[in-house]
Amino acid sequence: MVAWGRNTYGQCDVPPGGDFVAVAAGDGHSLALKSDRSLVAWGYGECEVPKGNDFVAITAYGPYRIALRSNGSLVGWGQHKDDRCDVPKGKGFVAVAAGETSALGLKSDGSLIQWDYKGNYLRDKPPIGNDFVAIAA
Repeated sequence: MVAWGRNTYGQCDVPPGGDFVAVAAGDGHSLALKSDRSLVAWGYGECEVPKGNDFVAITAYGPYRIALRSNGSLVGWGQHKDDRCDVPKGKGFVAVAAGETSALGLKSDGSLIQWDYKGNYLRDKPPIGNDFVAIAA
């Protein structure tokens, strides 16, 4: 993997190894999913990156990161220990995407859930239905 652009916080300093299967970037930071399904993050404010080898998807927005576990649950974290990145509890997620101020989850029943980085559900924003198959933000 190669990264370029402003490198103020080391967000373009890709860790060694070539076993990345996905990458996401936020405000001054980068996040990658490795082939062993673990996570690696670099750049501004990296702290408490979740451990484990059960991650299947990643996304980032602003100072926040979200990862989807193979059991359908989400984990979120911020750039600092004081930053919260609350995500919906429970399982059943099959995809996650993030935009500038909020994130979107696709559930296994085809429904959507949208929330902001403080965990506030924005139920009036996503379309209603249970026939969705893919998301992007």
